[in-house]
Order: sequence, then structure tokens, then C-alpha cells
Amino acid sequence: MATKVLIVGVDAMESRLILDWIEDGTLPVLASLKERSAWGPVINSLGMHHSAAWSNFYTGVGAYRHGQFLRTVFDPASYHYSAQRPEPYRVSPFWLRDGWREKLVAAINIPDAPLFKGINGMQVVEWGMHNCHDKSISASSPELASEIVSRFGGDPVGDSFVNERTPAEFGDFRDRLLRRLRAKSDMACHYLASNQWDLFIAVLDETHSVGHQCWHLHDPAHPLHDRQLEAELGDPIKDVYVEVDRALGRILEHADENTTVLFLTDLGMGPACDGTLVLDEILRRIEGRTPSSGSRWAAVLRSMWGAMPHWIQGVARPLRRQFGPKLHNKIYMNERSQRRCFELPTQDPWSGIRINMVGRESNGRVQPGRECEEFMEHLTEELHRLVDGRSGKPLVSEVIRSCDLDLSENAGDLPDLIVRWAVASPTSIESPTVGRIDPVYSSKKGEHEADLIGFLLATGPGVVPGALNHPVRFEDFAPTVARLLDVSLDDTDGVPIAAVCNSNT
Repeated sequence: MATKVLIVGVDAMESRLILDWIEDGTLPVLASLKERSAWGPVINSLGMHHSAAWSNFYTGVGAYRHGQFLRTVFDPASYHYSAQRPEPYRVSPFWLRDGWREKLVAAINIPDAPLFKGINGMQVVEWGMHNCHDKSISASSPELASEIVSRFGGDPVGDSFVNERTPAEFGDFRDRLLRRLRAKSDMACHYLASNQWDLFIAVLDETHSVGHQCWHLHDPAHPLHDRQLEAELGDPIKDVYVEVDRALGRILEHADENTTVLFLTDLGMGPACDGTLVLDEILRRIEGRTPSSGSRWAAVLRSMWGAMPHWIQGVARPLRRQFGPKLHNKIYMNERSQRRCFELPTQDPWSGIRINMVGRESNGRVQPGRECEEFMEHLTEELHRLVDGRSGKPLVSEVIRSCDLDLSENAGDLPDLIVRWAVASPTSIESPTVGRIDPVYSSKKGEHEADLIGFLLATGPGVVPGALNHPVRFEDFAPTVARLLDVSLDDTDGVPIAAVCNSNT
């Protein structure tokens, strides 16, 4: 008997490219799957880090409860930033809830999911992933981790964030991603065949890495697009998407007519939108503040890093990871405490602004109430005056107040304003108040689309093929799987997907 529910996730695979390449025959496996599937968009929480989507998926609750919505954690007492890490038991995954103990579950490489104890089956975390917190594989047993490394090897890609590559190095990067994809599909197929699973989840994320680093090779409208390089190398993004399609085909060989298959992407990719990189300088100029000596040195160091040959960056990157965050906090903590507002990192192409508020931050400078309201209105007006220095187009699409989002108990952890950038890859930024900031530098050539829309294909017993009547949410997958496996799941913010469960609920 085959697996009852098989979920294949792909991280940051752009849905518009999926549909275009299904249409022209580039992705034949996905094309065949779509013909027999219910399909449609999956929506995410606006302005949240992409880890919120997968956390919504495996917990069945929204970001307001599991707390995974920013890339950093901010301490209002010290003005210190630290990296956001998944918390194993703030909200348990749905497969560890009451009634699930008899269900055999495999969960492989769910992005930003910590290792949970007590799974009836297997869990693999951070084997060759785009976002790794611990830089090494973890698994539900040490023996399983050793077996995976022995059978499938180590990560052939390593750190993907390299500022500049030669044509040969772009080709090597692509080839390493393809090799890792094949190893992941081999792993999924091996363990699918090893047991009769109630639920098997495997996520591929090479699309995430290639999107950030190679979007300019795919997109002719990108300001860094190089036609000669494209002619020499081809399109690495298409190459990776084609390999995902092949991997999916191999994995689906382990499903039968009784298996419900869900193919799921979390959010898309487009040209990099780099206003985030200079937001703190923009805010400093709006306030009329001159940079501190520390921040001036930090800007010099960033420019020096960007100008370094990639091989030097490769040698220095471990030291930068180890000491960079500490140095950054040491430089900026005192400055943040003296300002009226500062950047709070969220998710590109969204940016966060934290108001240094009296009674909340330890050295607050803005009184809550009317003063804060007027200051946020002023910031919003100034942000809307920013333009791209190359095209003259407005740089900011909208500014949202976090108090308008349903994040209740986590409100104190959030930025007060969330900025949605409108222009992709600005080379300079201008406004009457800010003046000109030039150049704007990023190691990424592609970035997540601001709409944060995923994509779903679902097929199986009772599933009626065709477009879904309305979008689904990531927190809907846990109750959907519960319904399919006839398990109760009371503590959830989602609802079963009617088209998948053959239900009107």
C-alpha cells in the first residue's frame, strides 16, 4: 500500500513561471499533475518573513501564535538584534497533537522547522538547505542522520550568497544545485519505499537559492541582465525548475490511485528590491541626523565587502558570520537608543520601522499617542516621496501600520510601520528630504515578490480537477491532512480545504 498523503513542497518557486512553463511544455510532470488536480493560489501573511508560511503549515496556526514572523528578535531594553530561531514547543506541529500517535509520519527539510522529539516516524532538518540555522543535518535519531550522510553525502552547495561570479562559477553553482536536488529526490524516494506512511512530507528549496542569485540571468528586464552571459550559460532558473519537475516525477512513482498528493509552493521570486538595504540611512536623514562615526565605519566596511573578490569573501565569510552580528550590534545599539526610529528587519521586499517609544523602549524618544501618530504620518509622507534615481518612479508602494494586522499578543515584537517597496533593483534613491543615496548594493539579484503568493496542486480520491474557487492559507493544510487521515485537530486557525477533502466545510 502506498503513502496515504504525500506532500511535496518547493520553497520560493515562482507560480507565474510554473504556469508559463506548464503551458509551453517545459515542465511535463507538473503539466500532467495539473490536469488531474484542483489548483490555485496560497496566501501568506503580508510583511512577514517567509518562515511564517512554513510555520503556519506545520503548526496549523497563524504567526500571531507561533511567533515566527521576523528574521530578527529585538530587545527593547538593550536595542539588541538577534537572529530569529524556530522555537520547538511554542506551538507543536500538528503530527504531535492528541490522536496522531498512531499515524506514521515522515517530515524532511521543512524550512525553518526545528527538530521535534516524539515523532512516530522520522524527521530530517537542514540537510543541504537554503536557510540553515545550525549549518549541519539533524534528524530524529543520530543513526538516521549518519545514514543520510553516508548514503547521500554532504551538501554540495554550501553558502550560496556570493556577490559576484564568473560565467564558469555561475555554471558550477547551478550544477551543484542540480546535484543536490537529485540527492534530495533520491532520499525522498528511498524513504518513501521504506515504509507505508500515513503522511510523507518532503520540501525542496534549490529554487530559493537560484532565484536569489541568478534572477538577473533569467529576466531580460533586470538592470543587471547580461545577454552575452545568458547566451553562454543559459537560464539557471529554468534548469533548476526542470530538475524539480523531474524530481517530482520520481517521487510520484511512489504514489498510487489511493494517495492524496499535494504539491505546494510558499511564495515566489522576482527581481531584487533593495530599498531595505539603505532604509536605516533613509530614516536617519528624515530625522535630520548625521551618521555616527560607528555607522560611517560600518558603511565603509560594507562597501569594502561588496568590492572584494568572491574568493576572499569565501575565506572571510565564516569570520563574518561569527563576529559580524556582534560587531553590528555594538556599533548600532547606542545609536538606536538616541534616535526616534530605526529599521527592524522583516522580510524583503518589505521593511520594518520601529518607533523608539517612551514606556516601551528603555530610552524612548517619542511619546505614545498623538506625538507618535503625527510622527508615523510624517514618516509615511516622507517614504512616499522617495523615487528610484534611475527611472524616477516612486520607490514605496504602501506603508502599513502593524496595529492593523492581527498579531495580538506579539504586537510588542513587531515593527510599528511595514514598508512595501515598489521598484525592483534601484541603483540610487532620491527625495527632497533624503537627497541622493548612491549606489544601492545587494548580493541578491532576485527577491521574494511582495504579494507573497504560493501555489497548490492537489490530486487524489474525490478531488475534482480545476481552479479553486478561492485561495487557501498555509494554516489550512494541517486540518486538511487531519481530515484526510480521519484524525481530530481542534487547536487550529485553519479550515480543511473543501476541494481536497471533498467537503463543503
